[in-house]
Amino acid sequence: MRAYLGAGAGRRVGWLGAVSDHRIGSAVRALHEKTGHPWTIESLAASVGMSRSAFAARFKSLVGAAPMEYLARCRIHRASRLLRESTLTLGQVASEIGFESEASFSKAFKRQLGLPPGRFRRQRNAESA
Repeated sequence: MRAYLGAGAGRRVGWLGAVSDHRIGSAVRALHEKTGHPWTIESLAASVGMSRSAFAARFKSLVGAAPMEYLARCRIHRASRLLRESTLTLGQVASEIGFESEASFSKAFKRQLGLPPGRFRRQRNAESA
């Protein structure tokens, strides 16, 4: 992977862009490792020793999404995995990934994946049966 990153000309956007930058890569790892943490741009920036504005601009430039937008996608991705692989209730999944309520989780899930989490779980369970 190092050779691939080193050989390419131009800037990469997405996780490859993030891992090529020590600070932004650390922030992305933190978001993935602690998805349920109540992150803010300020707390992420502080965790990697940057100002809020410099962090937000650099993150978006390298990752291709704003920090909180990226976090929302990470949370929904993790939620979909929990819904497929666990027996946690929707409320427990919501809490696990950092939502304060099942209702806000359901709304965010539906906005990103096009269907509510309960239906997503039922469809995935029916497909694997």
